Amino acid sequence: MTVPSQQELCGDCGKLIAQKSGRGRRRDYCNARCRRRAQRRRDRDRRADPAPQGPHRSHAIADEMAVAVEEMLAVSEVRPSLAVMLDLAARLREDALCYAAAAVIEARSEGSGWIEIADAAGATEASVRARWGGAKAQTILARRQSATDGEVKLRSRPFTAGQGSGCDVLPVPPVAEEAVRHLAKALTTLRHMSDVELTAVAERTVLPVSLVALVCEGRALPSWPVTYMLAEATGGAPGDLRLLWERAWGPEPFTPLNSPQRLSAALRGAHLAAGAPELSCLCAQADLDAAVVGAALDGRTMPAWDTIRALLTHLGAEPDAYRALWKAGASSCGAQEGDPAQ
Repeated sequence: MTVPSQQELCGDCGKLIAQKSGRGRRRDYCNARCRRRAQRRRDRDRRADPAPQGPHRSHAIADEMAVAVEEMLAVSEVRPSLAVMLDLAARLREDALCYAAAAVIEARSEGSGWIEIADAAGATEASVRARWGGAKAQTILARRQSATDGEVKLRSRPFTAGQGSGCDVLPVPPVAEEAVRHLAKALTTLRHMSDVELTAVAERTVLPVSLVALVCEGRALPSWPVTYMLAEATGGAPGDLRLLWERAWGPEPFTPLNSPQRLSAALRGAHLAAGAPELSCLCAQADLDAAVVGAALDGRTMPAWDTIRALLTHLGAEPDAYRALWKAGASSCGAQEGDPAQ
């Protein structure tokens, strides 16, 4: 069955119009009643045509569509279910409709008439009025929340650990939500410590601002290259975030545990994930020696496990996730469960 084009539908009621063959202008309406009704609607449109909600809303939507496309490419690497694929396709289709509506609103605010918009759309004036006239374009945009209120939301997907080396960002699986929050908090702490705006981070990493925001808010799971770039762009050491990132991607470590320096880097990451509290206050609360803790964070000593466990507990981290690192470092310098090694 052939689907009629926009030019073959009534600009008022949407019914199929029986066009006459031969030359002459094609009909836009079924009858005079539809034509008059459309004229009254146009008169209302002229009085009710809304102003755009902020400048260049279409650009923001396009930016978020880019994130959705990157997500689609990423999940394709892990053979997503049909439900996930169709969900992504529906998101892009809805975003495309909103992008067109925003573009029309912006064009109208800049003085474009409906005839110009019809020419750009390759349709009749009646059909574009029926699609976007009056408050219809705003109604389309109202279906999605403002970008500042978290408009872009990555959907859940079948999660497989070990997929974080190539793609940019993925949705956050339920099992990784807490670990992703810790990673996001560490990145946010670095950004605040270096006093760098999100836009500046995006410029330095050549990543979309919305993508950077999603990662820093804990609403997207970044690959290691993205995490590395974000750490460097905010003045941090990427290695300090490595364990946080590995915990976000899966329970098993990606890299060997035979380097004593990995524990100090992981401790610095835990400190960032806790918001980088003052060591003096932290140690006073945990009843720890600030000099020993400072040396541990700098990699100059391997404290006893009891010290590490108390420190991590007060930082809000899970000590068991760091125990293998401590054992690997302790075995190389002879530290015991209760005795520090220099």
